[in-house]
Amino acid sequence: MTVYVDTPVGRYPIDLRLRTMRSTLRVFHLGELSPLPDPLAQLRLVPVLAPDGPFAEPVPIDAPSRALFRPQDAVSVRNFSDFLLQDREFTCGEARALLNASPAARQRWPGRRLVHEDDPLCEQRLLAGELLPAAALAAPDQAPLCGVNFFQAYSLCRLLGLVVAGDPDLFRLPLGCELELA
Repeated sequence: MTVYVDTPVGRYPIDLRLRTMRSTLRVFHLGELSPLPDPLAQLRLVPVLAPDGPFAEPVPIDAPSRALFRPQDAVSVRNFSDFLLQDREFTCGEARALLNASPAARQRWPGRRLVHEDDPLCEQRLLAGELLPAAALAAPDQAPLCGVNFFQAYSLCRLLGLVVAGDPDLFRLPLGCELELA
């Protein structure tokens, strides 16, 4: 959100990043945020609430033992906020819809802002043949997008934020601990 401070010498914009409160998190589709192609509009995000006490081991103590599994003691969790996570895997059809919707949005942003700084392909990553695996370009629409490396996934998240709201920072890849919690 951008707010302005008016002073006698001029107006100064201030960009504020807002966080949702637990009471405002709800399940929603991306199509509720902006007009999007149907496959992207149907992406459903669900809230995952951060633990409000010790984070208990997700595997029950009485579960059959596994070769390398050792139960862990519950640990106190701090500085872990609520977040939204897609309710299923990203599909090949959604990835192709994102590629088709992104050229107009990409004109407003330099390519280097959409790729990871350590990506060996740099801005070449944004080409269709480098952003998606070759199999994804011909796979059925409902097939899960697989064979994607970290740099491709990072760029796809940035492009999705750009297409949805004009902000490449809107979405990010989940952290391992967030996936474990979900």
